[in-house]
Amino acid sequence: MFGRRPDGTLVRDAAPLRRFMPFISPRRNDSLVLLSQELVVEEALRFVEQRNATRPDDAPMTLFHLILRSIAKVFDERPRLNRFVAGGRLWQRDGIWMTFSAKKCFSEEGELTTVKRRVDPHASLDDWVDHLLGASATARASRRPPPTRRWTCCCACPRRSCAC
Repeated sequence: MFGRRPDGTLVRDAAPLRRFMPFISPRRNDSLVLLSQELVVEEALRFVEQRNATRPDDAPMTLFHLILRSIAKVFDERPRLNRFVAGGRLWQRDGIWMTFSAKKCFSEEGELTTVKRRVDPHASLDDWVDHLLGASATARASRRPPPTRRWTCCCACPRRSCAC
């Protein structure tokens, strides 16, 4: 029970300074790094266009799929990047998980839903795309994700008046 999580394994061999970092930056955004970078993607777009010539029209590959696949490959090659802090302790994530937002319908008013899937970095690119497209379709078809239901319930509660 203690020292166990369903999504990770406690890291016991981290350097002392690394184990101390959660106390220096206790909140998630304390260690946030914002990076602005311009990338040349013309070759990648040509690659996607060539691959889509052999794919079904209703399941196209996009640049987004290539980016997610690249991130998963990095996590596979460098597993120490796939760690997280919970309860002031460092954990190694079990498996590679991708989480992203998807619109339920492609419009300005379209509701967002969250998609979280475990991925296999060794699967073929076409299998990858099909897996993520299937996950997105499932999320779009669901009536409302549980977190949204909970927040809707909370927002329906009466507000306390403020005598400011």
